Amino acid sequence: MPVNKQQKEEILSTLKDRFSRMKAAVFTANGGMTVKSVSTLRNKLRAEGMDYQVAKKTLINLAAEGAKIKDFDLDSLEGSVAVAFGYEDEVSTAKLIKQFAKSEEKITIVAGIMDGRFLTKVEVEQLAALPSKSELYSKVLATMNGPLSGFVRCCTGNISAFARVINAYKEKLAS
Repeated sequence: MPVNKQQKEEILSTLKDRFSRMKAAVFTANGGMTVKSVSTLRNKLRAEGMDYQVAKKTLINLAAEGAKIKDFDLDSLEGSVAVAFGYEDEVSTAKLIKQFAKSEEKITIVAGIMDGRFLTKVEVEQLAALPSKSELYSKVLATMNGPLSGFVRCCTGNISAFARVINAYKEKLAS
């Protein structure tokens, strides 16, 4: 069903809003995906606080121009594209799309945007391979906890060794 001018303006307005709020965006080629698969992807993204929008390239280009994306070249991509917008961090959107693409073969990552810069497919896939913020936080805490745990073991080891020496001396005196 053709989209009228008012609907195009609403889509453009939504895209401009999403481009202005995003931390990262991932463009996907989803030719041949079923409505059920697209709905499943949308629900997964929505549960993580992300959005997924299927729109014409001309509308996406207009919205990206307003967001001042450097080197934006959506026309170089073939076929229809959709955009997944991430608002919380830069990595989670790419990770979720890549994970979904493993189960749904008809969706592929084609490009992305991060920090106001257009990313190639390879760059987005490298971004998806990075650990998430929570994984990085846990690694930092484990790294910080390691020396402290060693220090505590060292201190308690000396005290317990001293207590064993005193106990052995007491037993020697008792016999």
